[in-house]
Amino acid sequence: MLLNGQHSRRTRLALLLLLALSPVAYLLSIWLITKTDPNTQIGFTINRTGSIRRAADYALTLGTNTEGWTSGCKVEVNNDRSFYFRSRAAHDVEPIRRLAPEAFVNVLFISPDGREYLEVRLAPDGRPIGFERRRSPGQEIADAGEERSRRLAESAFHVFSQDAGAVQFEAPVLKEERSKSSRVIRRYSWHAARTDALPELNLQTTFTVLGEEVTAQRITTEFDPTYANNLISHHQLPQVVVGFYWLFVGIISLYGLYRYIQRTRQKEVPHARSLLLCMVVASLYMFIGLQTDFHIFTQAMSPRAAEGGAREAPPWLFWFILLSTGLVFVTMGLIQGLAYGGGEGDVREAYPGKLASLDALITGRVFSRNVARAVCTGAALGGWALLAEYVVLLPWADRPDTGQGLAKRFYEILFGQYAWPLPLLLAFVGALMATIVGLLLPLSFLARRVRSPRASLGFLFVLSLIASLDCFQNRPLPFAAGMLEALVLTGTLLAAFFAFDLLTAIISLAAPILVTYVVYVVSQPAAGLRQTGFVSVGIALMILAVELYFFYRGREYAEDEVRPLYARHLAERLSLQAEVSTAREAQVRLMPRVLPEVFGVQFAASCLPARVVGGDFYDLFTIDDKRIGIFIAEGGGRGLEAALIIAFAKGFLMPRIERGYRPTEIICDLQHQLAPMLDQNQELSVAYAVLDTSARMLSYARTGSYPQVLISENSNGRDVRQLYAEERKAEASSAFNFASNCEVREATLSLAIGDSVVFFTDGLAQSLNADFKTSTDEWVESVVSAHADGKRGESLQTKLTKALETRAKRTRKIGLEDDLTAVVVQFEAGGEGAAG
Repeated sequence: MLLNGQHSRRTRLALLLLLALSPVAYLLSIWLITKTDPNTQIGFTINRTGSIRRAADYALTLGTNTEGWTSGCKVEVNNDRSFYFRSRAAHDVEPIRRLAPEAFVNVLFISPDGREYLEVRLAPDGRPIGFERRRSPGQEIADAGEERSRRLAESAFHVFSQDAGAVQFEAPVLKEERSKSSRVIRRYSWHAARTDALPELNLQTTFTVLGEEVTAQRITTEFDPTYANNLISHHQLPQVVVGFYWLFVGIISLYGLYRYIQRTRQKEVPHARSLLLCMVVASLYMFIGLQTDFHIFTQAMSPRAAEGGAREAPPWLFWFILLSTGLVFVTMGLIQGLAYGGGEGDVREAYPGKLASLDALITGRVFSRNVARAVCTGAALGGWALLAEYVVLLPWADRPDTGQGLAKRFYEILFGQYAWPLPLLLAFVGALMATIVGLLLPLSFLARRVRSPRASLGFLFVLSLIASLDCFQNRPLPFAAGMLEALVLTGTLLAAFFAFDLLTAIISLAAPILVTYVVYVVSQPAAGLRQTGFVSVGIALMILAVELYFFYRGREYAEDEVRPLYARHLAERLSLQAEVSTAREAQVRLMPRVLPEVFGVQFAASCLPARVVGGDFYDLFTIDDKRIGIFIAEGGGRGLEAALIIAFAKGFLMPRIERGYRPTEIICDLQHQLAPMLDQNQELSVAYAVLDTSARMLSYARTGSYPQVLISENSNGRDVRQLYAEERKAEASSAFNFASNCEVREATLSLAIGDSVVFFTDGLAQSLNADFKTSTDEWVESVVSAHADGKRGESLQTKLTKALETRAKRTRKIGLEDDLTAVVVQFEAGGEGAAG
């Protein structure tokens, strides 16, 4: 949280300074954008409405009245020309730039019957710089002959050359074609004379004559092959990077869908907010796409086809385009929504509190302090991020041939029907996409697979950096410059999330996008475009002002007040995991770290959890110089409850051992004390044994079905048997108050050199019984045999641990969930033992 007790005074002061100076960062960023970014220097003096009006006026000069025709427009950019023009002196390129600018507007008119098209190309200042007309192929058009066609083309060229200024052209070159309908199409091309100032550029204007009219005028540019290859080499690596970015987006999105399915099975997925996000994102994509005129240009079915006439579009084409486009946008929204839903739970689990402000926003607490803090802090961080972006690009500011290009994707949609909210919408969609693929899903993936915090942060940085490579497709950038910008975006995203929360991270990415696009449109001379920028920034500033007020006056919501319903299942599971972790910790701390050392006797003991903590326990301790106490308890899968009972039992046990109580007396007394702690259907399952190492005598008592005791009567383990038949029911004095469900069994046996005794709980017995491949006797033999696996130098403890680890793996596969616990005592050759 911002400016609270978890930050030092120096940190809080730095954060306050960061917030207070963020307007300065924005002002410096805007100044850098206007000075170094070519997108602010295009010089559009027309917007959509002005473009259509200028094109309609020009159509009248061509003899076509477009009133009542369907119209649409779109911007096209040529970054190769943009790089070239900016790398040459302005007075040298200006004549060429007037004829073939780096950005232009195409206006398309379609007749009411759909059989005739007229496309007009306009320069940024609204001058017509080309056109193309298509008529129905069924219309008969007589050939005017080559001489008449040439005169028509020369007449049109004469009008064109008056606007060409200082550009000189060579003699025309004729190219004659014949369409499938036998129409004769003649194209006359005039090539501009090359100059010493622009030796790499070849410009030509082409006039197309069909019958008695000029049907098209196009201006094209080509570069010298050497220069063109140099441009291609500069573009290739960024294009590879963009391809790698989309490959990463596809893979991480598939992982998000996979996690969504998994969490659905666990009932820990936010279906409602995933559906909400799907609808919002799909709606925004559809609005952004359908407010443009792409469907009109698509419906035209390639007006530049060589047929020489327009083809009538089938009636269903328009609706097919709309429906298919809508389906694509819905699919994009669905993928983002499900990917978000798949990653949110893991982030909520691994980073508590990081989604609280986003939860408050989604649940309608727009004016809460949670949301206000995220908006204000994210906006402040966004200012510094924007400044950093343009500072790292400064080394390329004076190298336009390898520097920034025009934002093609932005301008393609700028001349749509409802462009005024575009900067806001693009900022939201872009920031959300970057946060999902660059933060949410990588965090989800790493939280489940990488335990080391330092390694996890390193992998997260790499994955977030890959997700930030989207900057290469927003506008052309040199590879080094694009990587530096991606580093800035990655640092902003991670710093905002780890220092604050997820909503702050989203805002910190959205703010730079918004300001950049606003500066782009406000820098254009066209009043309509500038109004688009002012409306967007006005809405953003109004939101910021309101949230700034509630930053101080709003109510702070706790995480559990705003979290979604599904998070209850998550909280229950986390609580269960915490209990399991506590139980395991209790197990580890209660069990001995070092076993007794007795000459001539080997001790081995181990307890491994299969899946969850069952609560098994063992202890081996020295009673005196000749006797060793052995205590083993069966947890019964009760986890923390069993650990607490065992802790009580261990504390109860020691004083009675010191007083010289026999094993049977201790077990009976323990049963009497623990009976109130057990449920009616539970039984106490413990065993206590005293081993006299000098006399090689073992006395034990146990209660419950497990633990059980086996004996191997020689070092080769060829005679293994359970001692149940040799046990007898204990007879105790009235001082011991037996519970009705308790049966204490006891036994005393004499051991010889080479004999081994094994105590084990039911987890091991169930695992061996379910496997059907190894019997209990065979498993004991493999552990206690002196020549097991031919490894004579391997200690008994090592063999037991390896055997239990192997068994634990098989136990997990067959779905059992209990501890595997065993204690082994083995007398070796070497004489009488003594406790140490």
